[in-house]
Amino acid sequence: MSTSDDMSNEHRPSAASRADVKAQARQAGEDMKSAASDVAQSAQSEVEQKAVTAKRNVADEVSNVASALRSASEQLRDGSPQERTFAQVADSLANASETIRDKDFGEMARDLQSYARDNPAVFLGGAALLGFAAARFAKASAESDEAPSAAHNPHGVADTQATANRGVPSSASSATPPTIPPTTGGLA
Repeated sequence: MSTSDDMSNEHRPSAASRADVKAQARQAGEDMKSAASDVAQSAQSEVEQKAVTAKRNVADEVSNVASALRSASEQLRDGSPQERTFAQVADSLANASETIRDKDFGEMARDLQSYARDNPAVFLGGAALLGFAAARFAKASAESDEAPSAAHNPHGVADTQATANRGVPSSASSATPPTIPPTTGGLA
């Protein structure tokens, strides 16, 4: 009977080997946490870098618009209401550009929330205006993508039927075109 007890003891892990396995598992878990933390930090720094670049680009574009408005105001009659309005808008945009450039996203979000609470009608109107502008931009971009080009037409011949029927329902485009009565040559 003692031989069967000896055999079963050979297959049972000892307390020391169980502790080693636990220590190895714990170390592997810590290594995985460390690697995940490194990846997360790397991703966060990359996102922050891209956000800073995007913020700088937006600030540059706003500054360019301000410069264009300032140039336009200089072309107008000195002291006219249009000249004053263009100059005021240009100054406001220049200030906005500097604010975008100098503040971080958290500060800008807090400032925007505060402004929205203090001026809800102006904020909602501005948001609606921005939405309309974005919709027009998206629509214009989609239409320019749909326009036939030489790259899509190897023969260089425009598809006049598709161009003529743009915006016309398909049932209407298949109908015969209206006829125009001939003129007699005189003005009526």
